[in-house]
Amino acid sequence: MPNAKTGTVTFELAKAIEELKAGKIDFRVEKAGIVHVPVGKISFGAEKLAENVKAFLDKILALRPASSKGVYVKTITISSTMGPGIKVDPLLIK
Repeated sequence: MPNAKTGTVTFELAKAIEELKAGKIDFRVEKAGIVHVPVGKISFGAEKLAENVKAFLDKILALRPASSKGVYVKTITISSTMGPGIKVDPLLIK
């Protein structure tokens, strides 16, 4: 359902359009540390999807708390909405 808290309802339409055109994305984080984020559509092509994934991972690593020690991204799994997950080696995304 649309909800102002999640940003799906707003009275500031111009601001919302500017943010979306600038590349704003919303992502969901579970208590276990699992992050859900859309990175594109299958029609984008492999290169554009890879670029989007790398940009998102760069942002996640930039938001890493200074107090965090050890490996920050342990596993990466990419899937379509109802498709099987494909595991990606986090060390390959640099």
